Amino acid sequence: MYRKKEDLKHLVASLSMSEKRYFSLFIKSFSSAKGADPLYLKLFSSLDECTYSDDFNKASVRAQSHATKRLYDNILKGLLLYHHNGSVDIIIQNLLIQIEILYHLALPGQSLPLLNKAYRLAHLHEKFGLLLQILQWERKISIIIVSPGRRIEEIAGEEQEVLAKLAQITHLESIYSKAIELKRQLGYVDNHKELASKTISSPMMPALAECNTQKAIFYHHFIHALYYRMVYDHKQAYRHSKQLANSPIQFILPNDYIDGLLHHINSCLCLGYFEETLKVLRVLDVYMRDQKMDQSDSFRVLMFYYKAFSHLLIYNYVGKKEALLNTIQKTEEQLTLYDEKLSMEMKQVIWGNLCNAYVGIGAMDKAGNIMEWLFRKESKLVRKEIYNDLYLFRLFYLLQRKMYVLLPSMALSAYRYFKQQKNSEVYFEVELKIAALLLEEHDYENMKTLHSVLQQIRQMLIAHIAHLKGVHNFQEHYSFYIIWAESIFYERPFYEQTSVWYKQNMPRWNLI
Repeated sequence: MYRKKEDLKHLVASLSMSEKRYFSLFIKSFSSAKGADPLYLKLFSSLDECTYSDDFNKASVRAQSHATKRLYDNILKGLLLYHHNGSVDIIIQNLLIQIEILYHLALPGQSLPLLNKAYRLAHLHEKFGLLLQILQWERKISIIIVSPGRRIEEIAGEEQEVLAKLAQITHLESIYSKAIELKRQLGYVDNHKELASKTISSPMMPALAECNTQKAIFYHHFIHALYYRMVYDHKQAYRHSKQLANSPIQFILPNDYIDGLLHHINSCLCLGYFEETLKVLRVLDVYMRDQKMDQSDSFRVLMFYYKAFSHLLIYNYVGKKEALLNTIQKTEEQLTLYDEKLSMEMKQVIWGNLCNAYVGIGAMDKAGNIMEWLFRKESKLVRKEIYNDLYLFRLFYLLQRKMYVLLPSMALSAYRYFKQQKNSEVYFEVELKIAALLLEEHDYENMKTLHSVLQQIRQMLIAHIAHLKGVHNFQEHYSFYIIWAESIFYERPFYEQTSVWYKQNMPRWNLI
């Protein structure tokens, strides 16, 4: 495959000042002190300064082509030397090159210190693919030197051990990919046994004690974290996702480590661990920059998505009005910026959290507009849990706006909708109870009656959360409605009531 016309230009533009300075010194060390610079160096200066070189433009097409190729190749050679200690992979690869050179010079004994260094690094950092190459070179060298360090049988035995470790990692990666696909397809599941048979109870799933590499341990925890999140056991999901965040990053691929941190963010939010969520987001920011992942459009969009809904949710729950206002404004602006790059599902999650945030700051017209916009869409085009929530949200919205005359008919619509859903008595128990209560005729203008209805709704929600498995006296969805009921009851702005609620109900160490 040929290089593109703009590749050289982009390569020069990507170089840091120190890399450019090193390249200049690198080239001059091979150049004569007398005479004009070669054409490819003039081209480098032109590209670096974004100017046009007359000498280059006057040269023949063949000379220009040769200079372009020579410059590109020499830049890569300079970068190889500049970054020779840049990563463990580069160091080991360079050692392997040096080992091969010495071997072909009939100096195998001189390659042994390099071989030992490469071996230690590959073992320490679990570079098993490279370790197999190192063991192959140890075989070759052991055949021809007088006093080999190990017998061929010992080297072969270690190769088998390395292959077994790679096989275990491959099996776990396969189960992990399956778990990710099931999470994407199903979200949350009813049949725990069937899900377990494909994930945590798969015949290929080793026990944690049997995981003999850091990579294997990482995927073991990730599979369990995904499983427990899908079965609503958020405490167990958090226990495993916490291990993902604490994993030694040098062993894990950047995209998998980022996915692990994002999953831990979800676990923290589900339990109301907001301070930890913000810390992980900051760690993620630094890691993305260090790994140069922020140059990828898909990862930038992913970061916006997680930051947007996490900050909207957190600042709404802790009652930080100014922070919430700033987050709303920033999110609205960036939604326009990333509009074409966000999936429909991502947009709906952000809009759903924006809708709740508008309730938080008292912008009920904006909240109502989003609610109506989502209702006008076909249900199959809206994420299931968001569409389900619209029916409950509308009942609270009508209570907030004192549109009492509409409540019975909207409650009937909600009741019928929830009743039609699969296993409705289990999964929509509290929604059905609230809808049934609001179906009845109540004199909401009578403050005592209104307070009685709101108190009953509040107790239904509290009792429901208390019976949920794997939560921390907090449920990211239903706790919002408890606060909303209290806000209407006390006639306080939502952000004031949520600030009171948060300080009373969340652990002291988690207060922001």
